[in-house]
Amino acid sequence: LANMKEEFAVQLDNWDPYPGWVQLRRGFGEHATGVGASAVNSLMAYHGVTPGDDALFAASATDIYEVTASGAVGAAAVSSLTNGKFQHVNFTTSGGHFLLVVNGADDMQAYNGSAWSVPAVTGVDSEEFVQLAVHKRRLWATLNGSTKAAYLAVDSIAGAATEFELGSIFSKGGFLQAIGSWTV
Repeated sequence: LANMKEEFAVQLDNWDPYPGWVQLRRGFGEHATGVGASAVNSLMAYHGVTPGDDALFAASATDIYEVTASGAVGAAAVSSLTNGKFQHVNFTTSGGHFLLVVNGADDMQAYNGSAWSVPAVTGVDSEEFVQLAVHKRRLWATLNGSTKAAYLAVDSIAGAATEFELGSIFSKGGFLQAIGSWTV
């Protein structure tokens, strides 16, 4: 498998293979209904301690709904948001397992397996967090329209955030678009 050419695949899920190309499988199945008046902007999965603890959330333009079970959804779990275009990450600390979501406009939201909350972040406004990543037990975030990243203390989703300026390596201008951890 390690020496297989990049144009081959062992398994293709939801793709129809054709000679020389693949095409996305057509069709869909409705899972949940009643997710706001507009389309779903984001789907976010929470991964708990065991698979039975997992949950699925869908964000409309202004609200987040739990859509773990199929059928009509209930009231919004989080409401009155600026937009529903979220980036998210699952992060485990000594305080528990969390789904953290950010959109660059509203405060960071955290789900702990039973309830949503807004972690108290100081030093940097969490409304500016536009994308999240976990690296070496720290939560990192890119700041909206900035060359700065921010990080929290080890194993923490709240508290003092420290800014990390990366502008000196942007020799052609621009801003930090994404952040991630990559191991080979």
